[in-house]
Amino acid sequence: MVATKKEAAPMRDEILEFVRKTEESVTDAGRKLSDAACDLVPGDGEGIRRVVDEAFDFAEKILKSQRELATSLLDDVLGEPSPKRAPAKSPAKRTPRKTTKAATAA
Repeated sequence: MVATKKEAAPMRDEILEFVRKTEESVTDAGRKLSDAACDLVPGDGEGIRRVVDEAFDFAEKILKSQRELATSLLDDVLGEPSPKRAPAKSPAKRTPRKTTKAATAA
């Protein structure tokens, strides 16, 4: 039996509070990691790009995990599995653009 909106409100509030606390913990851990890694960041442009890419890859994994947790909690609260979603497409890897004399003259 599905709970009414009024009955489900406290559960939603608890879930949202749990998600908020989890996000705070992840953010704090990211901040601490960032502070600790400041001296380890390479000085060259390519190294900095790699570090930024790795940070966003990590953030994507965290968001995916948060989505899976929220979906699982909703499945439990609603008593029914969520409709299957098509898997999200990964963004295409960017390759540096090579400039030519013709392109820079235009």
